[in-house]
Amino acid sequence: MERTDTEHESGTVLFAMTLLTIVISGLAVVFYEVAGQETAFVSLDVASVEALHVAEAGIDTSIDRLNRGLGGTIDPPVDFASGSFGVEDTDGGPGRRILRSTGIVQGRQRRVEAVVEDRPGIMRANLSGGISAGRFVYILGSSGSVTLDGRDHDHDGDTLVGLGRFGVSTADRVLAFGTAKVGGYGVAPKVNPVQADGVLDELISYGDSFDNDGDGTSDEERFNGLDDDGDGKIDEDLSGYPSNADRLLGLEETSLREAAIRMGTYFTSQLDYELWLLAEGGNVPGGRIIYLEFETLSPTLLGPNLNAEPSIIVHHADLDLATMEDLSGRFKGLILADNVWHFNGGVQIIGAVHTTGYQIYSASDPGTVVELLYSEDVLSRLPEARLDGSYQVISWRELADAAPVVP
Repeated sequence: MERTDTEHESGTVLFAMTLLTIVISGLAVVFYEVAGQETAFVSLDVASVEALHVAEAGIDTSIDRLNRGLGGTIDPPVDFASGSFGVEDTDGGPGRRILRSTGIVQGRQRRVEAVVEDRPGIMRANLSGGISAGRFVYILGSSGSVTLDGRDHDHDGDTLVGLGRFGVSTADRVLAFGTAKVGGYGVAPKVNPVQADGVLDELISYGDSFDNDGDGTSDEERFNGLDDDGDGKIDEDLSGYPSNADRLLGLEETSLREAAIRMGTYFTSQLDYELWLLAEGGNVPGGRIIYLEFETLSPTLLGPNLNAEPSIIVHHADLDLATMEDLSGRFKGLILADNVWHFNGGVQIIGAVHTTGYQIYSASDPGTVVELLYSEDVLSRLPEARLDGSYQVISWRELADAAPVVP
C-alpha cells in the first residue's frame, strides 16, 4: 500500500511535538532548579537582614536591663522573633558600657556593638547663699585674694545676670579678715568694714530666709539648741541646714552615694579619685555625681579647665569628719562636703558650696586668686540622682569581621 503525503506529514508533526515536549520539560527542570536556588539565596538574604534587626533588639533589651539596675549581659541567648540574640556587657569607663549583641536567624549571624552612656536628667538645688554652712565660715585674704560673690552669674561665671542670694549663709557666725570680700543680693563684693573682731554682719544670712514655723518672722532662731527669741521654744524656726547632703537636695538618704556607684564615680580613697581624674584628662567631667567616702582629701584637685556641664562633688565620712583641704582648679556645680579647709591654689567655683560643718577660705600665697561665684543657672542643671539609669547610645557599628555565616 502506498503511503500518502498526509501520513508523512503526520509522522513529522508527532516527532516534532515529542521533541518539543522533551525540550520544554528540560527547560522546566532547569527553571525550577534556578528558581529554587534563587529562592534559597533570597531567603538567606532576608535571614541576614532579620539577624541584624534581632541583634539590634538585643542592644535595646540590654539597655533596658541597665536602666533597671541589672547587668546588660544576656547569656544564654534568648529567642526573639524568628531568631535569637545574646549580649556581652563590658566596662567602657565611668558611666559607660560596651554592649556587643549577636543575632542569629536561620543560620545567618550578625553582630553589632554599641557604646552606651548613663545620662541622668537634671535637678535643682535651692540655697540661700552662694556659700552655706551648718556651722561657722572663716574668710581670710592676705597676700592673695578671696572673693565670695553671691550675685547671680551665668554658667561660665563671666556675666552678672541677677541680684542673686546672700554671699554667705550659715547657722553660726562669719569671720572675715584681710582683703577677703563678700557680696550678694546685687551688692558688689567688699571688704569687711569692721575687722576688729572679724565678725561680718553684712550680706550674711544666718538662716534659710523662710518662716518655717509660720509666726510671721523668718530666721528668728538659730540652729544652736538655744531659745534665741525668748518665746519658750528652741530652734522652732530652724535657721540652719540639714546635716545630710541628700536631705539638703530633698533626696532620700544614700541617693547621692547610690547614684555615684551606678555612674562609676564612687571612691573610697584619694588615690582612686586621682587615678580616675587622670583618666578623665585631669579635669572633673560634667554631668557627674562624684562621691568621695573617706576622711581627708588633700590636696583637692579639680583640674585647670572648667567642666562644660554642672557636676556634684560629695565628700563625706562617718560622723561628718571628712575634710576637703587645699583646693585648686576650676569647677562648675555644687560641692557638698563635711568640712572645707584652705584654698591655697588658684580656685574658681561657679555654682555653690555647702558644708554640714565649717568652711575656711584663705589665700595666703602671693598672687593666689580664689573666686566662688553663685550661679542659678548652674544650680538648676545639676545631674539627677536616681537609682534607675538613663543609658543612651553614643556610638554604634556592625562587627562585620566577627560575623561569619553560620554553616
